Amino acid sequence: MNLSRALIPAIFVTTAACGSDAFGPAQAEPLTVGGDWRYVANELKASVFGEDVDCVYRFEMKLTVAGGTFDGTYRDALMTCTLFGESQIVDAGEGDIVGGSLLGNDVQFDVDTEGVRNIGTLAVTGMSGEVSIELIVQRHALIDTIMVRGPWTASR
Repeated sequence: MNLSRALIPAIFVTTAACGSDAFGPAQAEPLTVGGDWRYVANELKASVFGEDVDCVYRFEMKLTVAGGTFDGTYRDALMTCTLFGESQIVDAGEGDIVGGSLLGNDVQFDVDTEGVRNIGTLAVTGMSGEVSIELIVQRHALIDTIMVRGPWTASR
């Protein structure tokens, strides 16, 4: 498994019937997930074999919108996890953002598979939410599948 701009409201100048200029109401552009984003999940946590797991996951992504759905690509993905007293780094490189949906300001997307599920909210200043990442962990002859979970943010 491969291991995510502020909109400025426009003020329009209109010409009144008497020929003078007047300021009309401010109109904000609609929010969109399309474009380039920097994704960070800093506080991913789980427990396995009686030990705490702490991870950080970050990448850059480019999203393309089609109606109420979106997809895209990510690059420079890096996940660092501390478990069993050691820091382990996974250089996930690049891959696909899939299954993206936007309903109102609610956003959801997966990184490569449903094993990396992001659910959150789109705002003028960025996106944020919760992520669940399925990891396979091995210690000696024991193997377990765990879910690390925590908050994520994305900024332009």
